[in-house]
Amino acid sequence: MTPFQHRCRERLERLMAERGLDAVFTGLPAHPDRTVQAEDQSGHLRADVAGPRGVIELYLYRREAGFKVEGNWYVFERQRFAGETQLLEALVRALEPWLA
Repeated sequence: MTPFQHRCRERLERLMAERGLDAVFTGLPAHPDRTVQAEDQSGHLRADVAGPRGVIELYLYRREAGFKVEGNWYVFERQRFAGETQLLEALVRALEPWLA
Protein backbone atom coordinates (compact mmCIF):
# COMPACT_ATOMS: atom_id res chain seq x y z
CA MET A 1 0.00 0.00 0.00
CA THR A 2 1.35 3.41 -0.95
CA PRO A 3 1.46 6.29 1.57
CA PHE A 4 -1.34 7.97 -0.41
CA GLN A 5 -3.54 4.87 -0.25
CA HIS A 6 -2.87 4.60 3.47
CA ARG A 7 -3.86 8.23 4.15
CA CYS A 8 -6.85 7.98 1.85
CA ARG A 9 -8.07 4.74 3.42
CA GLU A 10 -7.78 6.19 6.92
CA ARG A 11 -9.67 9.35 5.94
CA LEU A 12 -12.47 7.44 4.19
CA GLU A 13 -12.80 4.93 7.02
CA ARG A 14 -13.10 7.85 9.47
CA LEU A 15 -15.68 9.59 7.24
CA MET A 16 -17.78 6.41 7.03
CA ALA A 17 -17.49 5.72 10.76
CA GLU A 18 -18.75 9.26 11.51
CA ARG A 19 -21.91 8.30 9.61
CA GLY A 20 -22.26 4.81 11.07
CA LEU A 21 -21.08 3.11 7.86
CA ASP A 22 -18.34 0.57 7.25
CA ALA A 23 -15.63 0.78 4.59
CA VAL A 24 -13.53 -2.39 4.46
CA PHE A 25 -10.89 -2.14 1.74
CA THR A 26 -9.57 -5.24 0.00
CA GLY A 27 -7.34 -5.80 -2.99
CA LEU A 28 -8.78 -6.03 -6.47
CA PRO A 29 -8.53 -9.27 -8.40
CA ALA A 30 -5.48 -9.14 -10.67
CA HIS A 31 -7.34 -10.76 -13.55
CA PRO A 32 -10.40 -9.03 -15.06
CA ASP A 33 -12.22 -12.38 -15.13
CA ARG A 34 -13.24 -12.93 -11.51
CA THR A 35 -13.40 -16.69 -12.09
CA VAL A 36 -9.62 -16.79 -12.64
CA GLN A 37 -7.73 -17.10 -9.38
CA ALA A 38 -4.56 -15.02 -9.62
CA GLU A 39 -2.54 -13.05 -7.12
CA ASP A 40 -3.27 -9.32 -7.08
CA GLN A 41 -0.44 -7.43 -8.73
CA SER A 42 -2.12 -4.03 -9.13
CA GLY A 43 -2.01 -2.82 -5.53
CA HIS A 44 -5.44 -1.23 -6.02
CA LEU A 45 -7.96 -1.32 -3.19
CA ARG A 46 -11.75 -1.43 -3.23
CA ALA A 47 -14.54 -1.12 -0.66
CA ASP A 48 -18.29 -1.40 -1.13
CA VAL A 49 -20.22 0.85 1.24
CA ALA A 50 -23.95 0.44 1.82
CA GLY A 51 -24.82 4.13 1.80
CA PRO A 52 -28.25 5.61 2.48
CA ARG A 53 -28.81 6.14 -1.27
CA GLY A 54 -27.37 2.83 -2.48
CA VAL A 55 -24.05 1.02 -2.72
CA ILE A 56 -20.96 3.19 -3.18
CA GLU A 57 -17.93 1.49 -4.70
CA LEU A 58 -14.74 3.15 -3.46
CA TYR A 59 -11.45 2.66 -5.32
CA LEU A 60 -7.95 3.60 -4.18
CA TYR A 61 -5.21 3.45 -6.77
CA ARG A 62 -1.52 4.13 -6.16
CA ARG A 63 -1.85 7.93 -6.53
CA GLU A 64 -5.49 8.39 -7.46
CA ALA A 65 -8.94 7.61 -6.10
CA GLY A 66 -12.50 7.38 -7.26
CA PHE A 67 -15.94 6.07 -6.57
CA LYS A 68 -18.89 4.69 -8.46
CA VAL A 69 -22.49 5.20 -7.45
CA GLU A 70 -25.73 4.76 -9.40
CA GLY A 71 -23.66 3.75 -12.43
CA ASN A 72 -21.68 7.02 -12.46
CA TRP A 73 -17.91 7.26 -11.98
CA TYR A 74 -16.25 10.08 -10.05
CA VAL A 75 -12.50 10.01 -10.65
CA PHE A 76 -9.86 12.06 -8.82
CA GLU A 77 -6.59 12.02 -10.75
CA ARG A 78 -3.40 13.37 -9.19
CA GLN A 79 -2.50 15.67 -12.08
CA ARG A 80 -5.74 17.65 -11.62
CA PHE A 81 -4.87 18.76 -8.09
CA ALA A 82 -2.11 20.80 -6.48
CA GLY A 83 -1.30 17.86 -4.19
CA GLU A 84 -2.58 14.71 -2.58
CA THR A 85 -4.23 16.64 0.26
CA GLN A 86 -6.33 18.63 -2.21
CA LEU A 87 -7.25 15.45 -4.09
CA LEU A 88 -8.36 13.73 -0.90
CA GLU A 89 -10.43 16.69 0.28
CA ALA A 90 -12.13 16.94 -3.13
CA LEU A 91 -12.94 13.23 -2.93
CA VAL A 92 -14.47 13.64 0.53
CA ARG A 93 -16.53 16.67 -0.59
CA ALA A 94 -17.84 14.73 -3.60
CA LEU A 95 -18.75 11.72 -1.43
CA GLU A 96 -20.59 13.64 1.29
CA PRO A 97 -23.88 14.17 -0.61
CA TRP A 98 -24.11 10.41 -1.22
CA LEU A 99 -23.80 9.79 2.51
CA ALA A 100 -26.62 12.10 3.61
